[in-house]
Amino acid sequence: MDSMSVTFNLIAGLRWSDSTPLTASDSVYSYLLAADPDTPTDKFVTDRTGSYLATSDTSTVWTGLPGYLDATYYINF
Repeated sequence: MDSMSVTFNLIAGLRWSDSTPLTASDSVYSYLLAADPDTPTDKFVTDRTGSYLATSDTSTVWTGLPGYLDATYYINF
């Protein structure tokens, strides 16, 4: 089965309200919170995620489960 993989790159210069740079690891942490069973949010995409990894300070790679092709992947980040 086909598997979908998408690379997301943060826009340069993004910062938190305290001026700390936003990192790809922050995005992965957010994903882990959303995927946690105790977090009251929709699990449709997280349940279909094979992996979500920070590959650098500014890039992440999302890989879906085999057979899941998400036509609206760009709204998930």
